[in-house]
This record gives sequence, structure tokens and C-alpha cells, in this order.
Amino acid sequence: MKKLIAILGLFAIISCNEDEIIIPVEDSPTVNGIYTYTNTSPFTDYKYYKGPDGENHPSEALNFLKTHWPTYNESPYKSIELKKDSVIITSIDDEVERLKSAYKNDLLIVNYDTLEFVFGKVDKKTNTFHVYRNYFAFNIISKTNGSSANVEGDFFGLWSDADFFPSLVNSPKDFTHKDEFLFWGNISHNFKKK
Repeated sequence: MKKLIAILGLFAIISCNEDEIIIPVEDSPTVNGIYTYTNTSPFTDYKYYKGPDGENHPSEALNFLKTHWPTYNESPYKSIELKKDSVIITSIDDEVERLKSAYKNDLLIVNYDTLEFVFGKVDKKTNTFHVYRNYFAFNIISKTNGSSANVEGDFFGLWSDADFFPSLVNSPKDFTHKDEFLFWGNISHNFKKK
């Protein structure tokens, strides 16, 4: 009986103090919402290695991009809707795609088929979202038989030298033929929260 009275007394104390419980409020705005394209797509970084010296030629990189992808600075997306565990992408053609996603710090990580990559970054101070897109092209000539592998494309995310070296070739110094090259550039398509 004494235990029952003690439990009831504890319950009464907790009940009386319930109105004093403080729930912390997040001081930054939520990132969930719809973001629309701001018509700005600046470069974040780029490299253009070419033979026969294998050196980076940054002064030629922008011209290479403009020649191969004349619409690089136009976002293929009209709007981006960020949700707790997914992102809904509406293209300029009104096609809608939903991808699973998760936040790591302010980066939005997306799962696409079997790939996981950085899709973009949230800037809570300016209520903007930056979608990252990578453009790449390379031509590699075989040292043994002279055959050529020429590829170009684009994909979501931020890429760097580590995505190409040593998986493509060991280092830029391997571009010894005058027609060999590797170009990659990252663009940030900028969106503003409605």
C-alpha cells in the first residue's frame, strides 16, 4: 500500500509540473517546400586536361563547355520540392520524378537506381537550393593499338579529379597524345523557395 501511495504521489508531482516542460524550437527556417529556378547557373569548378603535356588548361575549359553543351546554363528543372525523405523534380516539360533522399548537414543526398550522390545543397539563410550538375567529356587513345574511347555526358552531383583518376587513367600526365583530353565541370542551378 505504501508503494501505491508513493507512485500516486510521484504521478501528481509530474502532472503538476507538466506545464513547465519546454520544447525547443528550431531557430532556422525549414528546408521543406517548393523551390523555383532563379535563372542563374554559375560554375563551381572545372578542369580541362589535354595532351601531349597532360596539363590543366582552365582558360580553354569554359569555351569547351559552351561548344559541347550550348545550353549548360539552362536548368532542365522548373521546380524542386523538398520533403523530409524525398525530392520531387518537375522538368521544364512538366515531367515529374520523385527520388528518395536524405539530408547530411545541408547537403541533399539522393538515391537514384543503385547510385547515391549529392544532388544539391540547402542554404537556410537565403532560402535557396542549389542543384549540382556535372558535365564531362574525354578522349583516350590506347597506347597498344591506337583505338580511341571518346565519351561525353552529364549527370547530377559534384565531381572532382578523384572521380576520374585513377579509375579512367592513372593521372593527367597519361594524356600524351595531342588528341587526348579530359574535361569536367560542375554547375550549380540555383532555386529560390516560394
